[in-house]
Amino acid sequence: VPPHQTLAMTFTNKAAAEMRERVEKLLGMSARHGGRGFLGGPEIGTFHSVCVRLLRREAACTPFTQPFVIYDDSDQLTLIKGVLSKLGIDEKSFNPKSFQSAINRAKCDALEAADLQPAPHNIFEKQLKRVYEQYQKDLFTNNALDFGEIICMVYRILRDHPEVREKYQKRFRYIHVDEYQD
Repeated sequence: VPPHQTLAMTFTNKAAAEMRERVEKLLGMSARHGGRGFLGGPEIGTFHSVCVRLLRREAACTPFTQPFVIYDDSDQLTLIKGVLSKLGIDEKSFNPKSFQSAINRAKCDALEAADLQPAPHNIFEKQLKRVYEQYQKDLFTNNALDFGEIICMVYRILRDHPEVREKYQKRFRYIHVDEYQD
């Protein structure tokens, strides 16, 4: 198996570092290339780090006008509070953390705001759709991604851009997913 045609992913930075060290040792290669593996070696990282690298390589397929930043939970909550204020939604009636949790769940299922179908009498679900739509607009306006969006955006790029998908299918003929059961 040509090492450069291999993609290896895992869940934690620690596991990715251990995997990288073992592979470098097995292949007799020690010269790291920018912390992202080594020249001619496999691409190794966490799901998120591999996806971030792909997004940076395929920036033309993203909504960003300049290099993006990644929002952590605190940044995400701050943005949601701003969206609630912009939409005139009272934080006492609807907890911002509830919206944060619901948006994160939707992203885990690769659902965009347009995919949400609120129940007719569920006020929270109706507000969630509005909040999620505005949140995404503001997120992208800020040239930012949250952790859930990293994987979702890669999914959409590979789904919607056949030329990009084919490029990575040719490059990574062998894929190893560590701890997939988790």
